[in-house]
This record gives sequence, structure tokens and C-alpha cells, in this order.
Amino acid sequence: MQTTSKTIDPLLKSIANRSPHASFFPVYEFLRAAARIFLLQEIELLVMAYRLETKGWELDDQLIVQGSDCMGELFSCPKERSEYRQVTLYILLVSYWSKTALNEDCTYLLDEVKRICHNFNCLF
Repeated sequence: MQTTSKTIDPLLKSIANRSPHASFFPVYEFLRAAARIFLLQEIELLVMAYRLETKGWELDDQLIVQGSDCMGELFSCPKERSEYRQVTLYILLVSYWSKTALNEDCTYLLDEVKRICHNFNCLF
């Protein structure tokens, strides 16, 4: 059963609006791309929202800072602004965590995300 954007988009907008980074970065677009990459459903988005609400947006974590150097392009972001890559990487990590928290085997998604972040396996 495939979920429609009628249920997914409001959840993504809600998560993006609650982000402290929404006024500086296109968080909604990053979340939407991650939801497509990881085939996230409503329950997985709720798990992601809970994770972000309780843990916050840990963009200054050393793994995020170092891992953002290996990021490819998800969107055309200014290369001189590493913060764009950090936000994107953090959203990818939290999205993957949400997917794996509710599903046993998600290794099939790693090939897709490795096109964006070359050393994603080492980060997660």
C-alpha cells in the first residue's frame, strides 16, 4: 500500500516548521527528498519527528561535521557553505535511523543513499 502525499506532506511540513534551521535552510525540501529516498511512511515520519524533538538537531556532532565532507549533491547547494551538507546528512541519518527502527532489513536502501554520501555505512 502506497501512502499519498496528502498524508506525508503535512507531516514533513510540521517537522520542517519545528526545526530551528528552517529559516536558514530548505529543511522541508531536504526532508521531502529523504522521505522519497528511504520510502518513509507516516509511522516512520512520526518516529523521526519524535527523535528530532527529543534529541534536537545535532549538527555540530563530529560525525556530522566530518561526514559532510563526503556528501555528494542532493540539491545544488553552495559548496562554500558546509552547513547545507551537514543539515542534509543529518536528515539522511535520522531518516535511515527511523526506517531501521521499525523495519528489520533496510540494507537495500544503502545503495541509494551511498550515491549521496559515499561513506554512509561508516557514519551509521
